[in-house]
Amino acid sequence: MCTVAYQEVRSLEEIRRQMRAEVWNNHEPQPFYQLDATDLYELSQLFAGMMDPFLSNAKFKLKGTIRSFKDGTRPKFTEADVANIQAAIKSMRYARFPETTVDYMRRTIRYYPPWFFDFLDDFRLDPSIVHIWLEGTELHYETDLDMFHKVTLWEIPVLRIICECYYKARHTFTNSEVEQAYEYSFKKARALAEIGIHFIGMTTRRPPCAEVEDAAIAGHLNHPHFL
Repeated sequence: MCTVAYQEVRSLEEIRRQMRAEVWNNHEPQPFYQLDATDLYELSQLFAGMMDPFLSNAKFKLKGTIRSFKDGTRPKFTEADVANIQAAIKSMRYARFPETTVDYMRRTIRYYPPWFFDFLDDFRLDPSIVHIWLEGTELHYETDLDMFHKVTLWEIPVLRIICECYYKARHTFTNSEVEQAYEYSFKKARALAEIGIHFIGMTTRRPPCAEVEDAAIAGHLNHPHFL
């Protein structure tokens, strides 16, 4: 185990040097969102894969078709949707894990070693490996076959961008709808607390818009007996 960990750290240092070789100026365009919108499940999957001798040296790809959303609706995507989604994905080149987020994880998460937080500090997504296209009105996405650490953290950004871009092009969420999301979430937190559940991991994979997602998360966080 020690030998494997040492070999992985060496390979990670090479990866980090490659990341740092890119020029990041002080006038970067804003990404669609920052990488701290991912979840601990994805980070744990990334960490486990990087520590595994097979996964860390194998190549993978993400591939999927959007035929329906979580609410059961069957979206009809257009070429305009594809253009908006591609632009959003391209902007993710400038996304990162904010320094405050990485510092917080360093202090509170004990099962990641220090080198993993250093890796997250330097991590950048590569939009050139993500491809979006239409077949009729169904949207397809696929990444190139690439190293595990370059592919796995694209899962949430791709799904989130597709969902948000689709809804933004068709619907402007009112304050009333945002408030309804908050109220529903608060009631859910209260129901969970009543049966002894005081912790939940909120999903960020397919929100209709950032405002609705923020309201849903706030509904849980503002409940006095919820963590």
